Amino acid sequence: MKLLRFVARVTKGIYDILATYLLAWVLFFALTAFGFHFGLEAAARALGFDSPDVWWRKLAGPLGETGVVWFRLLAFGSLHAAIVYFLRGPLGVIQEKLEAGFDRVADLFKYITRERGKLRVVGHIVFTLVVTLLLVPFVLQPTLVPQYTTGQAWLERGANLADGTASRFVADSVVGLYRKLYADPVEAEGGVSSAEVDAAQAAHDARPPLPDDPDGTDGPTTPPIPTGDQPLMDRWDDQIRGAAGGDPVKFAQIKAFMWVESAGRQFAVSHTGCSGLMQFCAGTARSRPYRKVFGVGRVYTCNCDGPCRIDRQTRRDIETGIANPGELADKFPCDLTDARFDAARSIRAGALYIDRLSKRFGGNLYLMYIGYNSGPAVAGEVYKRLGRSNTASLDEIELHLADAMRPHYGAGSERRARSLLRTHLPKIKRAYDRYYEPTTLAAK
Repeated sequence: MKLLRFVARVTKGIYDILATYLLAWVLFFALTAFGFHFGLEAAARALGFDSPDVWWRKLAGPLGETGVVWFRLLAFGSLHAAIVYFLRGPLGVIQEKLEAGFDRVADLFKYITRERGKLRVVGHIVFTLVVTLLLVPFVLQPTLVPQYTTGQAWLERGANLADGTASRFVADSVVGLYRKLYADPVEAEGGVSSAEVDAAQAAHDARPPLPDDPDGTDGPTTPPIPTGDQPLMDRWDDQIRGAAGGDPVKFAQIKAFMWVESAGRQFAVSHTGCSGLMQFCAGTARSRPYRKVFGVGRVYTCNCDGPCRIDRQTRRDIETGIANPGELADKFPCDLTDARFDAARSIRAGALYIDRLSKRFGGNLYLMYIGYNSGPAVAGEVYKRLGRSNTASLDEIELHLADAMRPHYGAGSERRARSLLRTHLPKIKRAYDRYYEPTTLAAK
């Protein structure tokens, strides 16, 4: 027994020493990486991307996903190495001062607890726990990287550490890891039949997909013109009305975008993991201002090996409410506690995004949808070439759309622009016209 206590004390002592002296280097590395990420966010916004994550996904087209991860790891790893090399003199001085500071704190703690053995033990335990509870999620990044058994996943974790993504979202990692211990899956709204769910999926299966679409939804990106009763859509009317503030124009915009993105399916998941009624991708959902809507540590990257897929029966069971979402966790590619599946949060975030696009593009529905689907940078370039006209028609937009897309979509720009112009944009307009009922909305 004495031997075990001795081994435990020695092990803990070694751990505490490592934690103490390495903590300064970990903090320096994390803060430097955070600075890198701050610069990345500024650059992404300047280029019209909602977040660096969206930027990386755009680059995945020419480089491939693994290529992008290696690029991030090598580029930012080299920056870290260069900083350490060229600033090794000043860093050495800082290290000595930090170590001296830690020594003084340790000596002070020993002095205070010199006659209080139990307090000293408690202090050591608290220090060990705090360092461990923060360091483990910082390395594991549970909200950013879902897998733990593949080399690709750990490579991505390394890239996140190097470019500051892990530092930027350390609060999400800490909260996200421990909320898994108690968080319940998002409650399904239900109230629809299996046939209605199948009809929404049939609309998706019949649609022509957007070429090279990194944000393509598993919902009907080009749905048929909405007519008659729409149980999957109409069940959200009260929440859409609340998010629109009773404004019939905003109501029609939000509902039209929802119809195009998910057809009212609460648990819709795109092939790339964009999720929920308004199809937010994880990176966008974590970025401002949508982060305030979804919450810290409540958005998880989907665990998909290739394109995300959901089998028909699982889709039926979860949308109709026949099965509790918690019972389907093993069959679903995304974490069902993810706030993007919370209908109220998704609608509020979608309304916020649409409102920002409306203000930026003068309420032009076509430019708003181009921005929502293909990125604000593309819509912004078209808007600029149109002389910032908010009354531009499809014919006018057609003159500039492919050229505006080329820096972001390369060789697929022509096909993507043609698909948007011939199918998607006319559909969003018809959906908007269908839902714009000012008299009915005012009465409600």
